[in-house]
Amino acid sequence: PLEFTAAHITCPSYYREAQDDETEHDFVTRLANELDDEIVAHGSENVAAFIAEPVQGAGGVVVPPAGYFSAMGEVCERHDVLMIGDEVITGFGRLGTFWGCDAVGQTPDLLSCAKQLTSAYVPLSATIIPEHMYEVLKDGNARSGSILGHGFTYSGHPVSCAVGLKVLEILEREHI
Repeated sequence: PLEFTAAHITCPSYYREAQDDETEHDFVTRLANELDDEIVAHGSENVAAFIAEPVQGAGGVVVPPAGYFSAMGEVCERHDVLMIGDEVITGFGRLGTFWGCDAVGQTPDLLSCAKQLTSAYVPLSATIIPEHMYEVLKDGNARSGSILGHGFTYSGHPVSCAVGLKVLEILEREHI
């Protein structure tokens, strides 16, 4: 069994999840309070992160209401909980900005991305972390004399990496 549990809060679909006579602002406030309550219930020291797609794909292309990510970000910051932007679907210009989080006002602490790295021709994924997280990992590796053993399934495959580099080259060349 896993030694952790994943908690879920209400999907940010105002169309499907709003209560009668609830404004979008009230809806966002309710969801922020729900996130706050979940963190408090589990103890912020036991909550690693809040993970969210800028636009939820698997839930039916759900675009969150205005102010959603700023409200969630305030809750995360208050409890020292990371926000992870799941850019597997929305990154690389799919929402009109390079990262989907920029289009919807999400300010994640780190990003995950995948399909767009190779235009989905071959599998490749990445996790983009800020400098301070990198430094902690680097320092830990230096102290232990080992390397970070993360073991992603699609890590470093030469064909996938070559395709990823070509995609980046095309994006730069075409000013996309």
